[in-house]
Amino acid sequence: MSEFKRQHYVPVFYMKNFSNNGKSISVFHIDNDRIIENASIKRQCQSNYFYGDDLELEHRYQIAETEWSKAIRKALQDEPLDDFDKFVIKGFALFQRNRTKITASYRKEQNKQMAGEWCKSIALSRGIDPEKHEDLIESFAETKANEITTAADILAIANDIKPYMSDLDVGIIRYNTKAKLISSDTPVIMKNPLYGFQGDGIGLMGIVLFFPIDSERLIYIYDSLIYGKANTSIINSDNEEEVKVLNTYQYASAENIIYSDLAEHFQDLMPEKVSARERTKNQSIVSSLGSGVEKLVATTERSIRYDASLSFCTVPRVFRRIPTECKEPFPRFCNKETKSILIAKRNAMINMYDLLRNKGFYGNLSKKEYSRGSKDYFRQADIYWAKHKELFGKEEELVETLEIARENDAEDINLD
Repeated sequence: MSEFKRQHYVPVFYMKNFSNNGKSISVFHIDNDRIIENASIKRQCQSNYFYGDDLELEHRYQIAETEWSKAIRKALQDEPLDDFDKFVIKGFALFQRNRTKITASYRKEQNKQMAGEWCKSIALSRGIDPEKHEDLIESFAETKANEITTAADILAIANDIKPYMSDLDVGIIRYNTKAKLISSDTPVIMKNPLYGFQGDGIGLMGIVLFFPIDSERLIYIYDSLIYGKANTSIINSDNEEEVKVLNTYQYASAENIIYSDLAEHFQDLMPEKVSARERTKNQSIVSSLGSGVEKLVATTERSIRYDASLSFCTVPRVFRRIPTECKEPFPRFCNKETKSILIAKRNAMINMYDLLRNKGFYGNLSKKEYSRGSKDYFRQADIYWAKHKELFGKEEELVETLEIARENDAEDINLD
């Protein structure tokens, strides 16, 4: 069993795409400010029994990686991706985003803080001062977080949200530039240009995921109803600055390392890389509204605190002209009940203007400006949902077909 002891949270097949010889890569350890050339690929992005010592999850990943590598290989060879390839690649992006070491640490801290807030509320409800029992609460929260934050639990979350990837499209960009793409130990980036840092959720309008697959090619998974469907399967670009922006996203996203075939590529970063990384590391994990026993506690998705324009996800003019304060993150999948709730919330925000304006909910907008902007935004959302309903009906049929094809395949890539 020792042969399976070293378990990778970034696949070896993926890291090999950034190697000149298939065995080694150049690695930059960010925290130590140290470059290692010719570093062994097999020793990167791995941890002993990361998925558990029963090896069940590790074996499932080995099966899944076979299919993932086939689809990505087609993209590397500049072959058009068919529907099944896109289906597989979306699965890779979703599970890769959720299987990294930094995701596990983030989820654990999230669960710990949630458990701590719950303990404080329980104590207050019984007339106990939680500050007098900080050590006990800390110990309980730590124990609880360890119990519920396992690799299997984290991957179960990814399985639960798989349906929310089905309507997204997949594109490839090849950068014919002097600057080259780098990757990291947390390679899949999620971004929402429509809302900024408020909208990092797989099920929201405007979501985009992207990751490099070698030093020249990038795969992006996007909401085509917002950003428009790409006219060609592979886009060629000579945008040097965009490559530097993409590399900066990798730097900010990384737990500790970035890597490439050549160390000189680590220079292709934007000047704000350090501040972007610091903001990402120090973001709020759990937020609360209220105090005492009655408190609303919410978790936030880990987001990369770096916001730069990218050619493949430019926000349309009809959304850009709507004030940011009026654009609440809306779901792509919207039924009548959800829509009724969103309408009620919008009307409440308009009616409560005088009460909430000093709390910064409306920025510098007047009540009239906020009312007009929020209604314009809802109008655009209505147009979006009408198109999505038609699209998703087709997508549901497609997904069902692909699921059947996958079940008939010799190797099942389902991680359920």
